[in-house]
Parts: sequence; C-alpha cells; structure tokens
Amino acid sequence: PQHYHYLLFLNFIIFLIISPSQIFKLLIEIKYLLIFMSFIIIYGLLRYAFSGNLDFSRNVIYYTYNLFVIASIYIIYRTYNNFFKLIITAIISGLFFNILILLYFSEITTFLYINEYADQYNRFDFLSKSKNTFGFYILFVNMLCHIYFNFYFKRPSDLLVKYFLYLISLTLLMSSVAIASILGLLTIISFSLVSDFFYYKRIKLHFIIIILSFLLFGLACFYIYFPAHVANLYDILSNLGRNKDESFVGRGYDIIFKLPENLIYGAGDVSVKKYFEWEIEIHSLFIHVLFSYGIVGFILLLFAFYESLRDDFISSSIGFSIFIIYYLTHNPTISSIFWMTLLFLNFKNFSDKNNHF
Repeated sequence: PQHYHYLLFLNFIIFLIISPSQIFKLLIEIKYLLIFMSFIIIYGLLRYAFSGNLDFSRNVIYYTYNLFVIASIYIIYRTYNNFFKLIITAIISGLFFNILILLYFSEITTFLYINEYADQYNRFDFLSKSKNTFGFYILFVNMLCHIYFNFYFKRPSDLLVKYFLYLISLTLLMSSVAIASILGLLTIISFSLVSDFFYYKRIKLHFIIIILSFLLFGLACFYIYFPAHVANLYDILSNLGRNKDESFVGRGYDIIFKLPENLIYGAGDVSVKKYFEWEIEIHSLFIHVLFSYGIVGFILLLFAFYESLRDDFISSSIGFSIFIIYYLTHNPTISSIFWMTLLFLNFKNFSDKNNHF
C-alpha cells in the first residue's frame, strides 16, 4: 500500500465515526463495485484458510486498502461540492506540468539522442519506464476529461480544451508506442466526435475538419522531426498480431480451454506460471477474473460495469470505450487506477444536491 492508501483509510474511519448511517446510505449507490471487491477479498482469505498458502492471499491486504480508498473517495465526492472539478483540475494540471518539465527540460535531449539511433529501438518510453503503466494513466486522465466536460460543458472553448488534451495524449502515447492505449484513445476520440456531432449536437462539421487537420498536422510534424521513430511505430503497427505476444494465446486466453475445471470455483489469484506451469501469465482482465475467481467473480465484475454504465449510458459507454482494448490485452487489477476507473464511471452530476455531514 502507498501513503494515500493509509490517508484515505483513516479518512473513511473518521467518516464512519461521525455518521455511520449516512455512510452506508451513500455507499449503497456503488454497491455492485463494493460487493465485487469484497468478494475477491473474502475469496482470497478462504483460499488461504483452507490451503495455508500465503500466495492465495497475497493481494488481500492491497485489495482491502483499495476497498476503503474507493469508499472514502466516493464519500468525499458525495459530501463536498466541486470535488470532481477540483480533482480534474489537479490531475490535468499535473499532467501538463509533468509534460513541460520532463519533455522540454530533461527528456528532450535523451529523445533526440535515441531518435538518432532509433533503428536500434523497437519502443521508447517517453515519460515512464513502463509504457503500459504510463498508457493506462493517460487513458484514465482522458476518461476523467470526458466525464468532466460532459457534466460541465458550457462554451465551445470547452470542446477545444477536451480535444486538445486528446491530441496531446495521443502524441505522448505514440512516443512510448503503447499500442493498446493508442487504440483506446483513438476509440474515445472517434466516439466523442460522433456523439458531439450527432447526439449532443455541440459541434459542426467544420469543427471536425479542424480537429482532423490538427491531428494530421501533428503527425506530419512528428514525422518530419523524428522520421526514424515514426518508421518504428509504423513497423510495429503494420505487423500487429503476427507476434505470439499479440495473439490470444500470447495473452493467456487459451488457459480457460485447457484448464476449464477452474472456471467454476476459480483457481485463486496466483501466478499461473508457478502453480500451473503455464508459459506466460494471463494478460487480460476478463480472463484473469474468470480463471482466478470463477464464474461468480466474473458475473460480479460484469455487474460492477453495469452499475457504472446504466444511469448515463451514452456518456458512460464512451468513457468506458477507452479501456476496452486495454482490458482485453492487459490485467490491471494490481493497479489502484483500475479500481478508480470503475468508481469514476459511477460519478454523476450531484453538484447541486450533495449531502453534507
């Protein structure tokens, strides 16, 4: 657990002491998410109790802290006005601040050096040592951006800010060649343009042309200044699916067909390489949950997603679309950001009727 886990856990305890009945009244709004998290915690404890093997409960403490973190964030959101605006401002400002510091003052010399020898590199992680972690964070920020502007859209300039953030994020993801994240971001850009044009009627055709023109201009600049790196990116995209790592077998999907007996009760949240002598770990959220926690855990996960999408289906579905490809090709349950994505998709515009202790 990180420092913020302990702080938000303490915050939850304080809320619980002050007004326990009000807490449970608020948390019932995200009951399916909390039930799913509670299930995997209890499942891990039962596995440990019957086997005595700590590996079956290695993530229980972490998931427990995340349970209280999620509950605490939601309580703060529902009890304080403008919380969502503040957290969005902080996250987006932090992202741009990091871009300025790391890109222009420290990373640019490294980037220019590597670009000179780009033919020796298949990938270049621009702002992070892990392209997948960085990519997931960028997707998370853009999901929050989408939800925020859907809640508080007032002026056409708001749309310019949203799509500018999309294009900046796309450039950063291209630099790290985070394929799943790139495809996810392109998905939400496409759905956002379609919904803003046809459903919300916020933009005109000329606006779409301007956005696409900026996108092509940015790609052209990227190609002019960093041609070797663009060539590497094109090579990876053109050969996508040919490597074993990019196939269903390479992501661990075949384990549910070769070991189907574990799909009923689950095999436990353990390393399949260690306990099942499998060649690779499972790299898919849905297959991981199905194999580790069985059909019950998988159904509870679907209910958690259903809870996130049901109230504002169009907007929430667009926000969720950014993660579909990532969830199909990666297992992010170990990341706190994953649990926060499920929580923030539940956020609704309660700013005018928030409860107060």
